[in-house]
Amino acid sequence: MDQDEFLFCIGGHAVKIDETNKVVGEMAYPPSGNKDVINTVSRRCMNPMIDPTTVFRKQDFLDLGKYTLEKSIYTVPDFDLWCKAILDGKKFDNLQEPVIKYRQNSTGMTSLHKQEMIKAHMIVWRRFMGKFLMKEKIDASKAI
Repeated sequence: MDQDEFLFCIGGHAVKIDETNKVVGEMAYPPSGNKDVINTVSRRCMNPMIDPTTVFRKQDFLDLGKYTLEKSIYTVPDFDLWCKAILDGKKFDNLQEPVIKYRQNSTGMTSLHKQEMIKAHMIVWRRFMGKFLMKEKIDASKAI
């Protein structure tokens, strides 16, 4: 973060572990570079960050309105924040190496509220795409 004053958020990969700390795989999907982060959201409808790996600038977080308190999307506050930040022109990156151990927990939020999280994710993504496509259209008209 100190090397790039314009970087809003950086994350990384994760090693997946089970409830007994046994390594069961790696979460190696986060894209590298801001352009790939944006494409991961806009074209693949995916969260571009492994949320617990991330660090971001506090002032930008405050300027973006912090995490949402909206009940319909309370299960995906990070994805909502990333989408708002992309629309605001914030820059992202991911280290292409594991930076945490990510425990798969049968009683965790993802396991217990999976369907609710999918629904909330789609609400956030549809809102994002509406604004993203409008922004691209405006930017394209300015280039003419």
